[in-house]
Amino acid sequence: LILFLWAILTIISMPTGDINQQLNLIKDSPTLYIVNFCIALLISPFLVWMLLSFFNSLQQKHTTFNHNIALYFYIIYIIMISISYGSQVMYLPYMLNKTSIDVASKWYFYNNYSFAAYINQTGYFFWSIATLLLFNKVLKLKGIPLIAALLLYIISIGQIFASIGLYTHNAFLSSITFYCGILLLPVGVLCIIYSLKSRKIE
Repeated sequence: LILFLWAILTIISMPTGDINQQLNLIKDSPTLYIVNFCIALLISPFLVWMLLSFFNSLQQKHTTFNHNIALYFYIIYIIMISISYGSQVMYLPYMLNKTSIDVASKWYFYNNYSFAAYINQTGYFFWSIATLLLFNKVLKLKGIPLIAALLLYIISIGQIFASIGLYTHNAFLSSITFYCGILLLPVGVLCIIYSLKSRKIE
C-alpha cells in the first residue's frame, strides 16, 4: 500500500521543466512534494520489515554470519534512505528559502548527481548486498517463494549496476534503479499472498 501510494504521489507531485524550473515550482508550492517524501520515509523500514517477515515465514536454515551482515546492511540502508528522503522534507525547503537555486539543487532528489541521489543509491547498494546474502538459499524452494526470490535477485543486481552507473555518470545504468523500484511492487504482492496462504495452512 505504501509503495503504491508513493508511486501515485510521485507521478502527481513530480515538477516539470529543467532543474531550476522544478525547484522554483517546489519553492512556490512545496506541500505536495513534502507530503510525498514524508510517505517515502516509510518505505525503507516497511520494506526491510516485509523482507525479514517473508524470510522468517519460510523457516529456512541460514548462516549466522550472512544473516547478521544482512541485518547490519539493512540498518545502514534505512539510515541512508532516511537521510536522503528526510533532506527533501526539511533541508531542501530551507535551502530554497535561504540560498540560491544552484546551491539548493545539490540536495534536490531528482537532480541525478545531487548529494540526496548519491546517498539514496548508496543506501540501495547496501540493501542489495543484504538481500543477496539473506535470500541466497531461498532459490532452492518452489512456487511463490522462488518467484519472489528471483525477483529480489534481479532487483538487487539491478541496483548494484545502477549504483555503478551513478558513480561513473553512466545515465543508462543509473536509470535501472527506476525499473527496480517498479519490480518491488509484485514482490510485495507475492509476499502478501504467501503470508495469507501460510496462515490458512496453520
